[in-house]
Amino acid sequence: MIWPLHVIAAFVILESAPPSGRTELKCLAVQRESITAGDLAEANSAFASLDPHLALASAPMPGARRLFSAGEFARLARQYHLSLGPVRETCFEWSMQVPAPAAMAVEMARVLGLDPGAIKVVEQSQFPAPPGALVFRRDNLKPIPSPAGALWMWRGFVQYGVDRKFLVWAKLRIEAPAERVVAITALLPGELIAAGQLKTVSTDDGFAGGIYASSLNEVVGHIPTTRIEALAAVRLADLKTPPEITAGTLVEVEVRNGAMRLYAVGRAERSGQLGETIPLTNPGSSAHFVARVEGKNRVSVTVQAR
Repeated sequence: MIWPLHVIAAFVILESAPPSGRTELKCLAVQRESITAGDLAEANSAFASLDPHLALASAPMPGARRLFSAGEFARLARQYHLSLGPVRETCFEWSMQVPAPAAMAVEMARVLGLDPGAIKVVEQSQFPAPPGALVFRRDNLKPIPSPAGALWMWRGFVQYGVDRKFLVWAKLRIEAPAERVVAITALLPGELIAAGQLKTVSTDDGFAGGIYASSLNEVVGHIPTTRIEALAAVRLADLKTPPEITAGTLVEVEVRNGAMRLYAVGRAERSGQLGETIPLTNPGSSAHFVARVEGKNRVSVTVQAR
C-alpha cells in the first residue's frame, strides 16, 4: 500500500513541549508492521522471556508515534504471566530520513543499465521515509514535456516492512548517449508515417529505451495517436500499429466447417486488429456477418457443426 504524503501528514502526531521538569521521551525504533516482544524487551527486560518475534501491538504509521503506557505494560504482563518490575511509559516510531540523492541515482542507474554518474537528481520528494529498499520501475519513468526531453520524472517507493510502500519521486537528468527519432514535419493523428518525415539524431542528455523511439523501424508505418510537432522527439507511447483490416476494403474470407475450407470475399464495415471480431458485408447478397481478423486483409468464419 502506498501512503500519499497528504494522508501521512494528516496522521503525524505533533509532540508538544514537555512540561517543566519532565524529560521528553526518546522513542525506540520499529522495523516492521508490528511491535514485538523483542521490541518491548528493549524497554523492559520482563518481556525477554517471550518469543522475540511475537507480535503484541500494531506499529505506528511512518511519521507517527506509538505510546505504551505503564498500564499497557502491566496488562500484557498479566496476559503472559510475566513478573513485571519497575516500568515507565515508552514510545515507538519508525526511524525516518529523506532518501539520499546518491542512493536514488544508484537504483535508477541499475534499472536503466547505466553508470550511476549518468543520473543527476535535480529535485526530489523531501518527506522523510522509513528505512527500506528504494524501488524505481522503468514504466514509471516519464519525460517532462519538452522537445528535447531533457528532464524526467520518476515516481518510485521505499519498500519497508513486509510489503508496504512509501511513495517517493525525483526529477532527474540522464547524461547518457542515445539515438532519437525526430519528426522533420508535423505528424498527424491517423496518418501512416513515412521514412521521409523522420530523421535520427544523436543526443547525450537522455535515455531512449522504452520511452522515445531510437530507430526509424520503430516509427515508419505506424500511426500517431496525437499530433507530433516538427523537430519533436517521437515517443513510443504516441504511436499505434495500423490495423490489419481497414474499413471499406475487400478482404479474403475463409469459411471453416470441420475439415472443409471455403473462400469468399467480404467488405469490412470497420477496421480491425489481429484477433478482433469485426462486421462484414457480402458484396453479392448484401448479407451481414462477423468474422475474426487473421492477418492482413484476411478473416475467418467458423461454422458450428449441428
